[in-house]
Amino acid sequence: MNTVVAGSNHLVVDFYSSYLAMLEMENESYSSISVGIKRALVNSSINTIFIIIETHDDLLGFNKLKLSIDTNLVHLIIISMNEDVTKQATSSNYIIYNHKEITSNLAPDLAKLQICKPYMQENSSLSSPEKILKHVQAMLINGRISLPVKQECGLSLLAALEDNDISFKEIGNMTKTDPALHSGIIKMANSVYFSGAFSSVTDVEKALVRVGLSNVKVYLINFINKSLATNKDLIFVDDISKSIEKSLLTASLCYVMAENFKVSSPVMMFSVGLMSYIGEIFMYAAISDYFSGSGLNDSTKEEYRLLTQNVGLILSGKLLQKWKFSEDYSRPIINTSSLSQNKSMSETRILHLAINMLDFYENGERDTILTEALENTQISITDALLETIRSDTQKHISAVKSILS
Repeated sequence: MNTVVAGSNHLVVDFYSSYLAMLEMENESYSSISVGIKRALVNSSINTIFIIIETHDDLLGFNKLKLSIDTNLVHLIIISMNEDVTKQATSSNYIIYNHKEITSNLAPDLAKLQICKPYMQENSSLSSPEKILKHVQAMLINGRISLPVKQECGLSLLAALEDNDISFKEIGNMTKTDPALHSGIIKMANSVYFSGAFSSVTDVEKALVRVGLSNVKVYLINFINKSLATNKDLIFVDDISKSIEKSLLTASLCYVMAENFKVSSPVMMFSVGLMSYIGEIFMYAAISDYFSGSGLNDSTKEEYRLLTQNVGLILSGKLLQKWKFSEDYSRPIINTSSLSQNKSMSETRILHLAINMLDFYENGERDTILTEALENTQISITDALLETIRSDTQKHISAVKSILS
């Protein structure tokens, strides 16, 4: 894969992606100019970038990042769909083609025959939320995930999550570029949760072996999430921070309830709780990147918050599957909203209950949300046990924050 096609109009992006594929140019396509360029910049195998510019916002997005593209190493080709934009985009550093000239033969004749809409008329049949979902789906299916993580180490870790054959040595080498990540993994391995009370390790590779690949991936995902939360340019950066806090609270509730109910491994249930929010965090980051530089008004932001909350759990499960986690992790997350029957029913009920206990944890009152969750899961808990779970969760959060920070 050596070519990237990027633009805001997914129909035109798909058109050029398919056209290049017929020319035997394998390519990755993105319905976001900023995401496409950033993807190309972190992949040394990309030597050709097609940017489709339709609006002035597209041009602004391209101008913000064009100086980061080394045109001595990469072929940069602009497809312009707007004559005014074409004039502003003119440069000796890249080739510019006019989309209307490229496609001028067939479409006007079809329009005259009233077979299709007038040529170049905007197709608004897909609402923005649907475009976002298609964009996210494309990231999950076609090529590597691209997120607005500023640190170079974070970008490398995203690629590592998708590599099922990556070795501990390779991960160890990646962590050495970030002292906080490097020391954090060693600190995690030396915690009581991973038998650190018996012997201490100082070598990162030994630490990785001790905690195991799944727990390493959990830690790396948490690191990437926190890296996203430090990117103050993101439209939904505050929502990302809130989702990270909810994920930690949910994870600790899962851990404590797994201990109390003797269900599964408390460490694994902690990871399931923590990972249940990666879809929500990923969605907020993807939307922020998609609309980078253009902004959203408050009512539109709320619309995207609702979209994110509706698809968050399913997206979390799909990300875990993409990152090669076992079904023991993804099954409870995918089924927790509906409580659909599955092989991990006990874990699913605990996660469902934990997610619906967040308000109870904050105020200590058995509200309607918790009452309904107890009825749905058919778990009977006395007020005394609820208070014990709340108290133990407070202690657990304090302990794990020192490990995950």
